Amino acid sequence: MVAGLFIISVAPARAQGRVNLNTADRDELQTLKGVGPKIAMKFIAERDANGPYRSLEDLQRRVLGIDAARLKSLREQGAYAGQP
Repeated sequence: MVAGLFIISVAPARAQGRVNLNTADRDELQTLKGVGPKIAMKFIAERDANGPYRSLEDLQRRVLGIDAARLKSLREQGAYAGQP
């Protein structure tokens, strides 16, 4: 008899190593290097106040403190602005 162990993880914002900035919660956002609690809350507050991000460039325009280097890092880590 063979026993198997199956682990099922439900993480809608993080799929295949990617983080959807339009659905990620604070903890999921903080899995991205360079995103701590304050930046994560800025992402969420702006998204809640003004709707989903259309692109990473839209995130950069709307959230103070997201410069070109941070935007590049987010992109390289698999962050994206998908359907909410």
